[in-house]
Amino acid sequence: MAKVKAGDTVTYGQIADKLGSSPRAVGSACGDNPLPIFVGCHRVVGKSNLGGFAHSAANVSIKCWLLKHEQQNM
Repeated sequence: MAKVKAGDTVTYGQIADKLGSSPRAVGSACGDNPLPIFVGCHRVVGKSNLGGFAHSAANVSIKCWLLKHEQQNM
């Protein structure tokens, strides 16, 4: 997660493939991120949707805002 640059995204599956893990495990690790502004877990998305944020689908609006904010400031 820390290596994904601002304005870019990567999927849970892409990270999982590199680690020899599962997308669900990557999602769980992203959800456990205690510093989401500094370590951009919002840049990790699902294959066909945004995925969750901070272990909650209700927080996806925060993820959307962060992604849009980065895109606008690139």
